[in-house]
Amino acid sequence: MGKKNKTSQIRETKLIYGTENFVDYPVIFEKNKDGRWTVSCPILPGCISEGDTKEAATKNIRDAIMLYLRAIKKEMQMTRRQGVEISKIAVGV
Repeated sequence: MGKKNKTSQIRETKLIYGTENFVDYPVIFEKNKDGRWTVSCPILPGCISEGDTKEAATKNIRDAIMLYLRAIKKEMQMTRRQGVEISKIAVGV
């Protein structure tokens, strides 16, 4: 089975996830003693998944990140209704 080109990957992803807008998130893969893979996203605390293969773990963490972000979005919408303002601030480092 050959590799898919970028256009077919985007089309397939749009069908599966309903979007072709993507942001790259760092993930850390760890192979367990039992041969399974654990994967986490360090910038999203508690966002962790696993799989029997690295490919399965990749799919599972992608789904976990999407669910995590949806939960944050929903929480932000609820917070706005309660009169709390969420903003950004620039910090020089």
